[in-house]
Amino acid sequence: MYVYLGGGRVRKAADGDSNEMVTFTDPPAGTYTVYVHGFNTNGPSADFTLFSWQMTSADAGNMTVPGPVGTTTGGIVPVNLTFTGLVGGTWYLGQTVYNDGTSDIGTTIVNVK
Repeated sequence: MYVYLGGGRVRKAADGDSNEMVTFTDPPAGTYTVYVHGFNTNGPSADFTLFSWQMTSADAGNMTVPGPVGTTTGGIVPVNLTFTGLVGGTWYLGQTVYNDGTSDIGTTIVNVK
């Protein structure tokens, strides 16, 4: 999958499976074009579905993340997420935000179907 803004390629995803994802943080305004290279399909044509989401900092209230949980740099902490109000067979995209007590230090994208 290749993503272009204007005449230039701005992102690509090609990791060898059929579940590619491209992520932007604060992308510039404009018209984006997405090309799918259907590598190794089972015939001369194939159907593809493109999903897109725009996340904000607003909490939709349908995912619960336990916390706060302390750890150290490089530490591993299992996190069990719970979801409410989701419709089966629908793709959802969200994120968890990590904070050191004073500022955000990272995020993890969460996709659910």
